[in-house]
Amino acid sequence: MCCDIGDVGDTDMLAAHAVGAIKILVKTGWGESSLLKYRHNWKKAEPDYIAENINDAVKWILNSNS
Repeated sequence: MCCDIGDVGDTDMLAAHAVGAIKILVKTGWGESSLLKYRHNWKKAEPDYIAENINDAVKWILNSNS
């Protein structure tokens, strides 16, 4: 399965949702504001995992596939 890691809910999470990919939102970059201020814009594309940073996201992917 395809996986998308991004920090913007309006684009990254919606794009991943549209193609059926696993959605991982990182809190770094615009991620924190995407979760708090703009979440209503992409509420139907909830992330499968919310990571603290890219390293956390990669660890989650590797652990999910073992």
